[in-house]
Amino acid sequence: MGKVRLFVILMLLISITIFSISCSKGNGKTETEKEILYWTCSMHPEVRADEEGNCPICGMNLIPVYEKETSEGEGSLYLNEKDIELAGIRMVPSTKENLYKEIHTVGKIAYDPNLVIAQEEYVNALFLVEKMNGSGRIAMERAKRVLEKSDYKLRLLGMDETEIKELNKTRQVETSLIIPENETWVYADVYESDIGWVKKGQKVTVTSIAYPGEEFLGEIKSINPVLNPRTRSIQIRVQLSNSNGQLRPGMFVDVKVRAVYSPPTFSEHSDKNTHKILAIPKESVIDTGNRKVVWVYLGNGNFQPREVKIGPEAISYDENRGMRYYPVLSGLKEDELVVTNGNFLIDSESQITGIASIGYGGALGVE
Repeated sequence: MGKVRLFVILMLLISITIFSISCSKGNGKTETEKEILYWTCSMHPEVRADEEGNCPICGMNLIPVYEKETSEGEGSLYLNEKDIELAGIRMVPSTKENLYKEIHTVGKIAYDPNLVIAQEEYVNALFLVEKMNGSGRIAMERAKRVLEKSDYKLRLLGMDETEIKELNKTRQVETSLIIPENETWVYADVYESDIGWVKKGQKVTVTSIAYPGEEFLGEIKSINPVLNPRTRSIQIRVQLSNSNGQLRPGMFVDVKVRAVYSPPTFSEHSDKNTHKILAIPKESVIDTGNRKVVWVYLGNGNFQPREVKIGPEAISYDENRGMRYYPVLSGLKEDELVVTNGNFLIDSESQITGIASIGYGGALGVE
């Protein structure tokens, strides 16, 4: 009797197990049972086919792309919570920041007798024009031509219109260009890549190995309009306080310019009153060579590639002091979440599924 009861219980357990397995199979699809949306090439995701075969570009076997949960928006990629956690994906909102860049270069305390002579010639030409006033048309024209040539020479030597007007008004030659005085000049070269940052009136800090620990404060007074073709740089003229006469003509100095970023006029997200501009962390940008792309989180596990136009790399001096950012000129809105960690993994997944080719061509840079 006991054996019969044991046999009945065993058969009942087997029946329950078989029934539960069949139910689980009926309620969910395995990967092999999922519907194949299309076939694509892992190396050329822009290739799509309705059936299995070989890639027409490289000849590799096409791989299937299965249906997934619904994505929000065309070209978006879906990842579930587990995938997001395993990939270590992190996101931050795009925010408006004050951005700047510190430009370090080498300068030299000016010893420029040529500019002093040119200033003297200009002042003498001014007196000549005044003297020739009323002496006849021909004499006046000659005097004016001398003045024009003197003006042109000053511009070639680095003086701008504002400085020339000041010289016209004071008639005082800058003798500090050849001998130490209460104020002196520094000539420094700024490389072509940093020209866009440098503006007249910016504050400059100068240090010298002759006076360790001391800083001399100055201001950019003029920027040479001509680029040096050999060094690919332009020369800036900095006026410094030199009340103790410590800085002598010919001395080499280290120059640091703290340049605040000024967005171009066509920027969508600049604030003229606070000088803030929409910015995103440097690590959020994928540079394909042809485009700059960020992955934007749409919510509910959906990520979308977004092409953006960005400015030069800069540093924030607001709350996120010292962090490196790119100013966003177009392509994003404030507070949109961008991926800062794991964006290359998302991009790789988009390559396989072909979403990258829909959105922006992916890291392959497909036009």
